[in-house]
Amino acid sequence: MAYRCVVFFTDNRVLVDIINKQTAKERRVMVLIRHLVLCCLRHNILLRFKHVLGALNKECNLLSRLQVEEFRRLASHADDKPTLVAPHLLPENWLSI
Repeated sequence: MAYRCVVFFTDNRVLVDIINKQTAKERRVMVLIRHLVLCCLRHNILLRFKHVLGALNKECNLLSRLQVEEFRRLASHADDKPTLVAPHLLPENWLSI
């Protein structure tokens, strides 16, 4: 995944600001930001977060609330089975990279 630009879309405005500015007032959040920044620098990865209005993010909101039946109704084009993620790309393994 090295030498990439990754863009995340989220309806969390605070998260967008923290990641894009790479700073936060909360000390515990800064510990995570430093790890993330160092990992990205080591692998030459550029992360950018973009804000999406919650009203325009209906399918994602339904999934995050485990309202799968309603999600399937709105997103009939979605795959029936989840996409497998390589273990080294899982968030719990990011800090060890």
